[in-house]
Amino acid sequence: MKTANVVSVSDAGPLDGSIPPATNAAPILVPRMSDALRRYPDIGEEERRQLIQFLKHGAQEDIVRATYVVGLEPRLIAFQRDHPEHFPRGLKAWAPLALLVLVPLLAVLWRLLH
Repeated sequence: MKTANVVSVSDAGPLDGSIPPATNAAPILVPRMSDALRRYPDIGEEERRQLIQFLKHGAQEDIVRATYVVGLEPRLIAFQRDHPEHFPRGLKAWAPLALLVLVPLLAVLWRLLH
């Protein structure tokens, strides 16, 4: 007897191309963070702290939905530029990745050469 591999429409996600919420808090959090970013720099200290927390530790899908999907890239760039201690750029941002690649490579080279 054959069995079919059936996926219901509700399991497959929305058919209209919209992005489904990544977390349970996303339907509330994403619009709040978009609104705070849209009003930046005219936001309070608590909203600024929440926005930093969201951008550093939020789900990537939620961050994209709150910034890029609604066209807030310039505000996001300005926010990150104004808070360099939370969003490193340049060599400081690439240092962890460079160490992750270079340390094992140097260890292998050292082992082969000695």
